[in-house]
Amino acid sequence: MELFTGLGLMTGPAIGGVLFKVGGFKIPFITIGSVLVLAAFIVYWILPNESEYSKEENHSDKDGGNKDEEVGSISSILRIPGVFMISITIVVTGMVLSFLDPTLTNHLDDITNNTITSEKVGLFFLAMPLVYTILAPFFGYLTDKKIDGRKAIIFGHLFVFLGYFFLGPSPLVKSYIKSSLWLTALSLCVSGIGVAPLFVPGLADMTKSVQYAGLPDTIGTKGILSGIYSGCFSIGAVIGPTVGGFLTDHMSFDWASTIFAFLVLFEGLVLIIFTVWERNSKWVKKKGNLKDKLVAEDSETKPLLENCG
Repeated sequence: MELFTGLGLMTGPAIGGVLFKVGGFKIPFITIGSVLVLAAFIVYWILPNESEYSKEENHSDKDGGNKDEEVGSISSILRIPGVFMISITIVVTGMVLSFLDPTLTNHLDDITNNTITSEKVGLFFLAMPLVYTILAPFFGYLTDKKIDGRKAIIFGHLFVFLGYFFLGPSPLVKSYIKSSLWLTALSLCVSGIGVAPLFVPGLADMTKSVQYAGLPDTIGTKGILSGIYSGCFSIGAVIGPTVGGFLTDHMSFDWASTIFAFLVLFEGLVLIIFTVWERNSKWVKKKGNLKDKLVAEDSETKPLLENCG
């Protein structure tokens, strides 16, 4: 799923730039709208009916499954410290991928004195998702088989910091390093290297935190985790361009990317401190008590929610 997300992020700007040159501003939107309508019909015919899911659930119950063990509350999952921290990381990842949407084109225009073409701008937008798409399966394999996913996430923070710090480049080093297209392209690629380990292990890490907390490893729990994962990324995708545009308007692109670089670095340091605390604490050993507490709190809130309709 992450691979195909990267493919979409990678091809979108490049194709959009070509369509813009061929048919003007409206053509890219008409094209993507038509593709989405076609995809909706395809999905309608491919996805199984709800009755198929019901059969699977009934079969699971007959085999000894217990629906009462499913955790039906998003809040109960988010109260698990590891899930909450990685959720913040996913928000930051969404910001990383969308921060440049309203600002990068103007930065490229400033560097080239408004001589850069829309196709070349699309290629610059292609750089970060391209590197991310290539590395996503690699980091997926590493975090599944070789290394701890949390370490990979921390590693990703460092590369994203370096990429955004030199993207402008930062005014803190601008007396030594000047703005150029090659530096911008290199910084975007470095950021792409960081996004892959930042994003790919997130869902698996949250799943481990849920298991440590003693909550059941059921399809219901995984569905909630997936919703939290996607929702946090979408929140970041909204915050990213908003913050990027605001900082660029009130300061400059160089300072905006620098401030965001240090924001990512700060979040990475907080994650390091949390990880050390988590692995030295005994809360994961009290998973039975934590599970009972969460379920009890859910049993108190569910009737209220039901009465509210």
